[in-house]
Amino acid sequence: MISLKEAQAFSGIGYWELNLSTKSLEWTDQVFTIFGEDPASFKPNLAYIFERIHPDDLQKVRECLENAEINHEPSTLQLRIDMASGETRHIVVKSGTLDNDGEVPIRKVGSIQDITETIAVQHKLESSRKLFKAISNQSTEGITVADHDGNYVYVNDAFCEMSGYTEEELLKLTVFDMKAKTQDHSSFKNSKEDMEGKPVKVILRKKTGEEYYAEIIGDIINVDGESLVLGTIRDVSERIKQEELINQFNSELESMVEDRTNLLNETIQNLNVEVEFRKDIEAQLKDSLATKEVLFKEVTHRVKNNMQIISSLINLQKTTLDEEAGEFLDQIARRIHSMALIHETLYQTNEFKEIRYDEYLRSLIKYIRESYFSEQITFELQASKSTLPLEVGTSLGMIVMELVMNSIKHAFNREDYHGLVQIKFQEPHQGHFVLSIADNGCGLPPEINVRETKTLGLQLVSTLTEQISGELEIRNNQNRGTLINIKFSV
Repeated sequence: MISLKEAQAFSGIGYWELNLSTKSLEWTDQVFTIFGEDPASFKPNLAYIFERIHPDDLQKVRECLENAEINHEPSTLQLRIDMASGETRHIVVKSGTLDNDGEVPIRKVGSIQDITETIAVQHKLESSRKLFKAISNQSTEGITVADHDGNYVYVNDAFCEMSGYTEEELLKLTVFDMKAKTQDHSSFKNSKEDMEGKPVKVILRKKTGEEYYAEIIGDIINVDGESLVLGTIRDVSERIKQEELINQFNSELESMVEDRTNLLNETIQNLNVEVEFRKDIEAQLKDSLATKEVLFKEVTHRVKNNMQIISSLINLQKTTLDEEAGEFLDQIARRIHSMALIHETLYQTNEFKEIRYDEYLRSLIKYIRESYFSEQITFELQASKSTLPLEVGTSLGMIVMELVMNSIKHAFNREDYHGLVQIKFQEPHQGHFVLSIADNGCGLPPEINVRETKTLGLQLVSTLTEQISGELEIRNNQNRGTLINIKFSV
């Protein structure tokens, strides 16, 4: 059998007695332990008690003592005491009053228990509950906690919105009150037993009476030693409607597929004969197309050769004419040769609708460089890989020929001048191609207006630019050279 002292130490409860007439106070050992005092050197007294009681709790103690002579009923106070170390601890003081034959109260007796650890646990639990509520209220899915009888003990905002009830209303209801009239109560048992952690599909009813499909996942949780059911509820009405529509469509589609399959089988039989006939026709068309491609390539080749012959005849003829007539024929020969180079490029690439303009430009500049070789003039070409329609490429070829020849003949009028002609063809930027011809020569005379000049070459440049719906821009700096930009789109 354990002693009273051992029992107090084990339970953490100490006992005290206050003589109401002499105000003398006596403690058991456990009370000394709670206050952190030594029984051998300390004498308990009311002044010490008032010193240790937290200032905010003193009034409760005074009222309890003042009412002791009037109110003989037992009392329980939860107080805070400030220890000598500066620590604040929580205690529960229970007391009763002993009187003299039921008339005059003479003593007040009671117990003291340190509940600091219990209060700390309660605070942590309250913080955890607040955290859980804050997190669950962020969820777009309904979250509920119910006891094993189905009574709601917690609901989040999403479930309130989903069901149409307020939190106060739901905490007075059960999970069964949420069920549709046609729905039995087995789903709650399934979600917490057979289907724990797995979705259970049920039909619920809102406060308005409207029914909706929900998917519920139930899990068993333990809170303060009590077994509860945590439920996660998702409104899946729209998904169910979509699934029903899909099933309906699939059924209709299967019927249609079956009908179409039968029709297709009949059609396939009829087409087999036609396919064989079409194969024969296709073979004939391939032979015909191959013949046409050979003929077209040959025509392109002969056009190129004929243009080169014409250009050569003009070059021979101009030797018998005066300088002005010879220059005129020379211009015609250059233009013819620029078109001949188009056909040569088409012949080499085996493409007849579009032309690789970068390759054509290289051929054209090579022709100019070889035909009008000069150590004082350097040609620079930068051309991005691009294809253009044949008619656009032909017009641009003649424009390049005219502008480069103008630079060669008129921009560099000193023998000691080191000329530079730059040709740039840039790929589309914001939907536009840009062709640039620049030189570092003397520039155009100020009196020349390209759009109103009577010079055949510049008139031709202006006309060809209009034909391709382009924009002609001229930047002329005398003694610094000329830059001509032609911007167009395809």
